[in-house]
Amino acid sequence: MAPGPWIGQLVPELRDLCVPERQVVGWFDIEASARRDFTPERFPVFVLEESPGGTAYYGFPEHGELPGFKIGLYHHLRQDIRDPAALDAVQRTADAADEAALRAGVASYFPAAARGRLLSSSACFFTNTPDGHFLVDRHPLHPQVILCSACSGHGFKMSSGIGQLIARMVAAGPSSSSPPPPAQPSPTTAVTAPDAVRKASGSPASTASTGNTATTATAGAGDGGSKVEGAGGDGSGWSELLPFRFDPEGRLGHKEALSRFE
Repeated sequence: MAPGPWIGQLVPELRDLCVPERQVVGWFDIEASARRDFTPERFPVFVLEESPGGTAYYGFPEHGELPGFKIGLYHHLRQDIRDPAALDAVQRTADAADEAALRAGVASYFPAAARGRLLSSSACFFTNTPDGHFLVDRHPLHPQVILCSACSGHGFKMSSGIGQLIARMVAAGPSSSSPPPPAQPSPTTAVTAPDAVRKASGSPASTASTGNTATTATAGAGDGGSKVEGAGGDGSGWSELLPFRFDPEGRLGHKEALSRFE
């Protein structure tokens, strides 16, 4: 079950644990003389954090059919939607306040686009947990059902890993406490865990394989199983996510959420 922000409608016990938030991204025009500096060859996908745990922007180079470079602001205008029934009425177009929030980041860090028009915009949802981690675990009362939300704003970039994880959990069956190991390695040489995992735990957030050795990064104790495994050698490594479990003792809000299933 992966309903995104609608998980609170389908699993009411999770309404206070998985909270949707309105999120807006915008594509800004770039000065002609600087456009080549915003191409994928020169401009990285980025997360720009002004201070630890503070204002953070994210964005992408100019590419594809939409002109302009894309920028978003984590927790945008901090518009949490506590009532799941109100989701369908949330404003799905950007207004002046949305543009101002994004343009502040553009003006501060990307002067070549500071005076550029907002060419297009899109409103969507993040579904956040109190600790910023994912929730991927079995339903407390119906273990044949796997719950996959929230992803706290990092779901899309981690979707392939989450898909692998859920497939392994399904293959293991509802009576298994953990998914089986991956059947075969998938080619990758380095993996970075979600920024929220790093910030919440204070632990290193990346894994990499070098030579014939492998390193493993975890998100710290009490993180509900949110760790990334790495293995391989000579540049042929694999990495797999492990379940992000309910943890009433180690994860904020989980004790209260689990009590609602009783």
